[in-house]
Amino acid sequence: FLWARDLFGIDAGFFAAGFYAFSPNLLAHGMLVTTDVPLAVFSLLTLYLFWKRRDVYSGLALGAAMASKFSGAFLPILIVVLCLARDGRAAFKRMLIMGTASLLVIEAAYLFSQLPFVYIRDGMLVNVKVVPDYPFYLLGELNPRGWWYYFLIAFAVKATIPTLLLIPAVLVDLKNGLMDRWGEVILISGIVFYVILNSIGAIPIGLRYLLPIFPLLFVWTSRVVKRLAASRIGTAAIPILLLWQAWAAIRAF
Repeated sequence: FLWARDLFGIDAGFFAAGFYAFSPNLLAHGMLVTTDVPLAVFSLLTLYLFWKRRDVYSGLALGAAMASKFSGAFLPILIVVLCLARDGRAAFKRMLIMGTASLLVIEAAYLFSQLPFVYIRDGMLVNVKVVPDYPFYLLGELNPRGWWYYFLIAFAVKATIPTLLLIPAVLVDLKNGLMDRWGEVILISGIVFYVILNSIGAIPIGLRYLLPIFPLLFVWTSRVVKRLAASRIGTAAIPILLLWQAWAAIRAF
């Protein structure tokens, strides 16, 4: 709500929050004691605070993302690239502050009983017990090598129809330009980053690895609200999309 409101107005904030609240994917995984939703939460918080230039708090959120799940260790790569692109030489001071804050959280996760390299070691041991030649499943086929397009298809099948409709709508709306350059660049980069990262390195066993893109997508696509509200048809479309999203969650339940 806060990020969408800050970028596109309060109506967009409620729209994004509504889509998040009634996302069947996030509701289903949010009740499980797993690492995927916490990673999604802290990734969103990290990028939001990074956009707001709250370096200490962004670093704390980054550390929480990294401590929640080892794939969060790749998030600093995105932060470094965005920071250098946005701030040039001044980025090094910001990265030092964020890096120190994130290291503090990671150390706290080990109760300050281990040196930082233990985190790296543990991350490298995540997949040591993966069954060799495990038969991954997609659309009626089994394949021990998986598919590079697995997560794209999983998203197309598992995301709600109103969520899918928002994607071409926001792409069409982009012809009017970016409403907030760095806010939207950060959102788009986060979405693309997690799609590419998981398509390259994640084990294709379910949509849950893509959960971090959902809140980012809801924030970014909420920019269409301002355009829709400019016409009667568009104004009517806004509650229809929200109700459709809510119905998708209720029906799934």
